[in-house]
Amino acid sequence: MMPMAKYNIKITPETKTHIVAGNIKTGAIAQYNTLPGNKPLTLNDGTVLTDIVGTCDCMCEGCYAVNSAKRYCNTVIPSQAENTLLLRERPQQVFDDIKAYVKAHKTKVFRYHASGEIESYMQLIRMARTAEECPETIFYFYTKRFDYVKQYINDHEKFPDNLICNLSEWNGNLDKYGDKFAGINRFVYDDGSDPTLKSLPHCPSVVKKPGAKKGTLSHKVTCLDCGRCFHNHGKRVAVYNH
Repeated sequence: MMPMAKYNIKITPETKTHIVAGNIKTGAIAQYNTLPGNKPLTLNDGTVLTDIVGTCDCMCEGCYAVNSAKRYCNTVIPSQAENTLLLRERPQQVFDDIKAYVKAHKTKVFRYHASGEIESYMQLIRMARTAEECPETIFYFYTKRFDYVKQYINDHEKFPDNLICNLSEWNGNLDKYGDKFAGINRFVYDDGSDPTLKSLPHCPSVVKKPGAKKGTLSHKVTCLDCGRCFHNHGKRVAVYNH
């Protein structure tokens, strides 16, 4: 039997979607986040933070979103858990709230899932519809749900121009798709195991010191400064953190 969770999260009719105005890595880019991973988040001492399962289809080793949720659990867990429940129980409200936010704030750039993942094909459809209804905003997302992206391309040929898809590549996980995703951005995780990645341009907001296993924030360049992830260039870019 699972121990009682530290945060007992429920939603009410008054619960609204939580939208973050930005963070130290992205800069002032508004974002919508859900719980990461595919099982309840638990601390090393066995403390279960929430019994709500995350929106990813796996629990990646060393995931920055999982680590962040554990480190800043007092603020992150309640908001991301409520967003996760809203997405599952009242999905249209989530996108209505996002549309209202970007229009009220005249948001130029909006990110889906700095934490979490696309949980269904219908969610991806709603993301595309929201982009079409908010043409003044650039929306972008990273994903490993290549099956949903493939289905969308099969059904619609391409994403709206202001919805930028970034495929998260690692250890050949895109190989079986061949040229299906030609023209779509790819951000490949450079964990040091593939020397050919050294020749690729690297994300400037995360740097890797000599001898280090993982990248760290540069604190000099934010995602907003760089812009590679919210412009469609169709190329491979290496990153030191996934």
